[in-house]
Amino acid sequence: MKWLITTFVALLVLTALQPWLKTYTECVHMLRSMSAAYVVDKVRRLANVALDAEQSERLITTVQNLDALQDLSTLVPLLVREHGRA
Repeated sequence: MKWLITTFVALLVLTALQPWLKTYTECVHMLRSMSAAYVVDKVRRLANVALDAEQSERLITTVQNLDALQDLSTLVPLLVREHGRA
């Protein structure tokens, strides 16, 4: 379940934070064959295009611990570039 959420966040980062990039879709069988480490690395690479490294890591950590969140509203600000990011 966490890999699916991580993949979803990766796609959110790609589409929501980088609207000028061409959107790519992947086959379900390809997504299922991805390791958790691969997905986290992919999220990190995509997020680092729009977010600073610290915010990217907070996003990854939050998604990996999604089951422990009391309120999903803490996830939304992590998907938005913090003020001052060029």
